[in-house]
Order: sequence, then C-alpha cells, then structure tokens
Amino acid sequence: MGLSLPRPTFCRHSGAGRGPVRGRFRISRAGRNWTPAFAGVALIMMAVLSTPATAQTQADLTAQAGADWKRADVAMNVQYRATMAFMKTMDGHAGAQTGPSYSQALLASQRAWLTFRDAQCVIQGYGYRGGSAEPMERLACRATLTRERTKQLKDLVWQR
Repeated sequence: MGLSLPRPTFCRHSGAGRGPVRGRFRISRAGRNWTPAFAGVALIMMAVLSTPATAQTQADLTAQAGADWKRADVAMNVQYRATMAFMKTMDGHAGAQTGPSYSQALLASQRAWLTFRDAQCVIQGYGYRGGSAEPMERLACRATLTRERTKQLKDLVWQR
C-alpha cells in the first residue's frame, strides 16, 4: 500500500489563464501521486523540523565557560602539587644555597601568576564590559591562561 499524496508537475505556460501560475510555469493537475522516496524524505524533514532545537542562552554559555575553567584549574592544581614535590626534592639535592629555594621560588611564581591571570582576564573582559558576555569572556580567559600555566608547570619538572 503506497502513500498517495498530490505531486505537482510543472509545464511550460503561455499565460493563457489556465490553472495556478508561478512565474512562466503553471502547476499541472496531471501528476498527483508522490513517489514513496519523496514521501519518505518529506516525513523525515517534518520529523526534523518538529523536534525542538537546543537553544543556548548566555547563562548556559557562561556556565559552560565556568565548568571549562574549573576543569583547567583542577588540572593545574594537580600539576602544581607534582611540580612542588619535584622542587622540594631538588631543594634536598641543592647543597649550599644563595637566594630562595626551588620550592620558595615556585610558590612566589605561582602567587604572582595568579595575580597576573586575574588582572589580565579583567582587562580581556572589558571588551564586553557591562554586557552579559563579560563574565563568560573572563572565565574563558582564565581557562586559557590556566591551561598555559599547567604546561609551564609541567615543563619545570626536569630530570638531571
């Protein structure tokens, strides 16, 4: 049992006033049966168009940026602890010292970097100052800089 839906066919029209006209062509009443393949495509298109699109609000985008930053921050903290453990090991092998130890230098560097990151991301967020995208931009900046810092911390662990 086939699906029988009207299928318009187009033929050349001279403009004599017979039937509905679309431009220089008129819709013929002859071919009114749609092919099953076309009917299947039509049903698929109707199903696709009837499903609701997942719209993203600015709040959703900001939440995603926040989650991305938190993941990057967790990864950086794990790497920081590993790098600090390595630096403390290096402190034990350093012998006579002048200036701060490896671990003290790393701690000072991390504190300075955190201050830099926060100030830099405020500046980057100013492109959207007062708008709803400003918090998202700050969080995205924090995620990017935090991933870069994680790589820097990883590169500090060297083998002698």
